[in-house]
Amino acid sequence: MSGPEVVMADRDAPKTIDTYSTIEGPSAMVILQEDNNFTICGPDYTSVMPTGKYRVDNGKLLLSIDGGDIIFSMEKDRLIFESGTWMENWIEKGTILYIWLG
Repeated sequence: MSGPEVVMADRDAPKTIDTYSTIEGPSAMVILQEDNNFTICGPDYTSVMPTGKYRVDNGKLLLSIDGGDIIFSMEKDRLIFESGTWMENWIEKGTILYIWLG
């Protein structure tokens, strides 16, 4: 009889450096990794989790996906959504994503 399969974490996988999430309204989460990659998690009704490269320019976080850039203003430990067609489907301009200490 064998026990459950143990899956080891890939030591070479990029590490998450910051995660930001909404605390009110529709859920949205932005996960930033140390290799300048990101993942966006949306509400439960979305089945797509866009990934791509990010960069910081003049206090703005720019997430590049196939449909164009998603732009956030950066303030201390939070992001403020400015624009991005894909995310505008469920969060409004000015929505705040707070750093997740989870």
